[in-house]
Amino acid sequence: MLHDRLLAEGVLARGELTHIEQRVADTIAAAHAFASASPWPDLRELTTDVYA
Repeated sequence: MLHDRLLAEGVLARGELTHIEQRVADTIAAAHAFASASPWPDLRELTTDVYA
């Protein structure tokens, strides 16, 4: 696992890795909260920017 390798090779200290993981978790939580609070898009947007 990348987490273990970064620690084993001394690329990051445990505290730095914990800080990064917390920032990632906070970013995901904020994105989820934003998405949950946002209205559904208009149906006319269903095929916008879809290329096939």
